[in-house]
Amino acid sequence: MMELLWKVKEAWEAGGYFIYPIHLVGILAISITIERIYVLYFKSTMNTRSFLNQLAPSVGRNDFQSAVQFCDSIQAPSAKLAKSLLVRAMNRGGREDIEAMIEASLAREAHPIERRTSYLSMLANIATLLGLLGTISGLIGSFAAAATVDPTQKAELLAKGISEAMNCTAYGLVVAIFALVMFALLQGKTQMLLDDLKETAYEIRSMLNFDRKKSA
Repeated sequence: MMELLWKVKEAWEAGGYFIYPIHLVGILAISITIERIYVLYFKSTMNTRSFLNQLAPSVGRNDFQSAVQFCDSIQAPSAKLAKSLLVRAMNRGGREDIEAMIEASLAREAHPIERRTSYLSMLANIATLLGLLGTISGLIGSFAAAATVDPTQKAELLAKGISEAMNCTAYGLVVAIFALVMFALLQGKTQMLLDDLKETAYEIRSMLNFDRKKSA
């Protein structure tokens, strides 16, 4: 382990100036990943089918107050969306009101789910480009210096410049790969939650329409 850490330290020192912005990009990618995992996997996830099955009896007997209280006990976006529709139904909202509320609620609840995930794709591109920039900078510096020094020092300067270039490239690719993998995983979870939102909205609308036909 100590040997690995020492090699990482040597690679860091050999990476030149561009290793620092790549490191900053890596920190941002890790921070966004942690925040998104918390929001998507812990704060926003629930069993949508079970939630709707438990909600249906209250809506079916027009007990909107109990249904709203049940929604309040769950903090997931789908529960918040269901609450907004049920509150509108309590206020005697018609079909058009419910449809408008569905659109507004979907937009409102989808925003916290979707935000910041796309930054990971952008950070992956930035890390790759910074690694490439570090590569070019290292090669330019090494060849420029080698052209003006004693021939006996050329090999050392070339090796130093190439080492800087390769370390920047490697670090940039590591950060980019991490960011892209996390983006793919989180984007899949995001889409799943958006589908749950839509399912909840249309199921609640169906319950309300059925209820009205029954009472008519």
